[in-house]
Amino acid sequence: MARPWPHPVTGIYWFRKAVPAKLRPILKKREEKHSLRTRDPDEAKLLHAVKAAEVAKRWASLRSGVQTLTFKQASALAGKFYRERIAANDENPGSQDQWENKFKKLKQDGKLIPEKGPDAVGLWLHYRWHAKQYLTDMGMRLDPPSFEMFFKAFAEASQMADQQLMRNAGRDYTPDPKASRFPEWQDRAKAQVTSIVAAFKAYAKEAGLGARTVKKWGPIIDRLVVHVGRDDLSAVTRSLLIDWKDQLLAQGLAPRSVRDGYIAAAKATLQYAVEQDWITSNPVVGIKVRVKKKSRKREKGFTRAEAEIILKATLAERSAKMSEEMAAAHRWVPWICAYTGARVNEITPLCPADIQTEDGIPLFRIRAENTKADEYRKVPIYDHLIEQGLLDYVKSRGDRPLFYDPERGRGGTPANAQWQKVGERLASWVRGLGIPKGVLPNHGWRHRFCGNGCGHGRAHSEHHPGTRAC
Repeated sequence: MARPWPHPVTGIYWFRKAVPAKLRPILKKREEKHSLRTRDPDEAKLLHAVKAAEVAKRWASLRSGVQTLTFKQASALAGKFYRERIAANDENPGSQDQWENKFKKLKQDGKLIPEKGPDAVGLWLHYRWHAKQYLTDMGMRLDPPSFEMFFKAFAEASQMADQQLMRNAGRDYTPDPKASRFPEWQDRAKAQVTSIVAAFKAYAKEAGLGARTVKKWGPIIDRLVVHVGRDDLSAVTRSLLIDWKDQLLAQGLAPRSVRDGYIAAAKATLQYAVEQDWITSNPVVGIKVRVKKKSRKREKGFTRAEAEIILKATLAERSAKMSEEMAAAHRWVPWICAYTGARVNEITPLCPADIQTEDGIPLFRIRAENTKADEYRKVPIYDHLIEQGLLDYVKSRGDRPLFYDPERGRGGTPANAQWQKVGERLASWVRGLGIPKGVLPNHGWRHRFCGNGCGHGRAHSEHHPGTRAC
């Protein structure tokens, strides 16, 4: 199919292309399908061209024939997989129970790696397909001896990664001491990077961008490529970028979105390219997007009346169809946000282990990975929360998260975690209570807390660090 395909239900355009007959035995599928994430037919045509070029490049690599690896290269390639797997799941490794059950099942099925090496029949059945799929995704084909070396290293790396993620799930983020056993993978023909998309991916990896940022900025970089006309760093000029900015604004995008999303993503990527000596200067530098200061027609936080509406609604009886965790989120999250000034997605990931006691004072331990500043903090639990029975609810959860059930997960990614969905559903619920659009349905608690706290002078900022910058 040489043009975008509109989904008959959603209207979202897709890239679809039949896999050549010679590559079907390698790719194990008859068609490549990728969402273009747009309903605009003109934009879909341009994004379709970018995706077509990407797929063609990968297919060309697969057609180029088999490669031979040394023993060290096979180990390094397995190490590359190990690091990617850890990075992809580091923020949300799942529950320890899930990992323990997985290892228990592997042991029952005879798929755990024996002490003397990966020789069990079950191991071959379990990992061989995954090793082949990983190579296919990389556009690599190995000769049989190289594959056997890689396969055994891949199986060990896969199981090592699972064990490390199980430790992470138990809040042990100590680096895996065995990880250093893998040498660094070096591409055979490591050439000067000329691709805009490749530059962004390299920047995201080195800068350690969060999954949500990558999810947001990735499509922006794709759109930059479409505007430039080809995926080439040297083709990005200042005049093209100014024209891009003007077009985005003309399409009705908010100036703040253009400045903080589109221009920010391009500027960061191209600055990284400068630092790597891939280009000589950053053409984005100096390009401004004027953002008019919004006129404030009301306070940012909830009014007393709005706060009372929400808090009274938390005490209402819940539908029998609502899960225990979601019902608890309705009951407790607004109260916790009201008393702490925390962001909603600092609270929705809480687990019982995050409720601690120091010197007889119960505390919330807000984990660093869930904060805007990437720094953990401890917040006292207000007496009224304890009187309402919050600690009793925490105790009833055992070692399960307070406001979501990992067993009900649908394969979410770090950029789209379960606890973030909880926050989104709470926001919709608050809007349904009649709270006006002039205040953010979750963040309104933080603004109210900050506004009230500022009236108490320094004592507020000393006891609640970080709450003054909302």
